[in-house]
Parts: sequence; C-alpha cells; structure tokens
Amino acid sequence: MSIVPPYQTTLKMIEVLLCDDHKIFRDGIRATLAGVDDVCIIAEAETGIECLERMKEVLPDVVLLDISMPEMDGIECLQQIKLLYPFVKVIALTQFDEKRFIKQMMKFGADGYILKSTSKRELLLALNQVMKNRTYLAEAADNALQEIVSEDPVSQLFPNLSTRERQIIKMLCHEHNTKQIAQQLEISFHTVESHRSNIFKKVGVSNLAGLVRWAVNNDLD
Repeated sequence: MSIVPPYQTTLKMIEVLLCDDHKIFRDGIRATLAGVDDVCIIAEAETGIECLERMKEVLPDVVLLDISMPEMDGIECLQQIKLLYPFVKVIALTQFDEKRFIKQMMKFGADGYILKSTSKRELLLALNQVMKNRTYLAEAADNALQEIVSEDPVSQLFPNLSTRERQIIKMLCHEHNTKQIAQQLEISFHTVESHRSNIFKKVGVSNLAGLVRWAVNNDLD
C-alpha cells in the first residue's frame, strides 16, 4: 500500500458549463478540451434559459457563455447567474471584439471575455486565470477596453447612435410597433425596420427584450 506524501497536492478539476446555440461550436470546444486532464465539460445548454435550468442540476466552476443567443441573450443570462450564483465564474464568448459587447459583459460581472476564434492555449489560460479570481480579456478585447476607458463617458452610453435611432429606441421601449413608429415619424415601414436592425447591431442585442433592457440600463427608455 502506497502512501501519498503530505506535500503532494491534487489539482482541482475545473468543471465547465458550455452555453452556445450552435451545436457545431459546442462540439468543437468539447473536442478541444477532451485531452485536458484538469478541465471537464459537465453540462451544455443551447439558450440562456436552458443554461439557468442546467445550473439548478449541476453547479459548475465556470460558465462559457455565448453573448448572442435566442430567447435569452448572454447579457441577461450573465446577470441572472451573478445574482443567483455570484461565486460561479463566467467567461463571455463572442465572434466579435467590438467594444459594446465587452463593455456590457464586464459591466454586469463577466470574469473573462474571449473570442470564439481563440486558440486552445488561450482558452485554457482564460479558464485558469478566472479560477484564480483574475479577470481575463483576450488581447483584441483588451485593446478595445482601453479605448472604452479613454472615451467620453457620454459617448459610451450611445455607441454611434443617431438622433433618429435614439428616438426609435424610446418609441420601441414604449411599446410602439413598427407601423405606429412609421406613421408618427412619417417615414416608411421599411425605413423603420432598417433603423431597428441597425440599432440591434450597434447596441449588441438580438431581440427587442434585449434592447429594452439595454435602454433601461443606460437611461434611454
């Protein structure tokens, strides 16, 4: 019978919940981490709602959380995770290094931010850094964050939004539909739809509920 010397320690397995609405991406992450001894994906989810449901069943150390998802986007899901499980680390995943995504996710408590195109080395680095209670930002995201810090505070709230776009945001928040907005502003239905699509892209949300939450958080409702 062998006795483990008292100075030897066993590395804790990092248990991960992976939330992304694209199965092919989840399969890729699972394959990437398959040979890593101290990291294990213990659950997967396709939406923010499913992510919260799975967290009732398993309690991960880290959630790898996609930002853009149907039903409940990553920003709302992040807020719920930090409210219910403040000790769980969350690393935001996105295809983009745009400032609006980084700013919102870090504002609501994300512990890390990496691009979906990241390498295996950086993914493992991010996991290990957040487990040490350190914030990890991908290099591209870190550069964008530095730009945010140097910006005028007012411009941070309204990322490249025109006066018309701000007007439409307020009307959407007050439950006006596209037809009503077109009539009141005396513009075409298609013009309103175009503005709405551009607003979603600029703000970094995927649906009206996400836009309303963003507007409320930034006093633009």
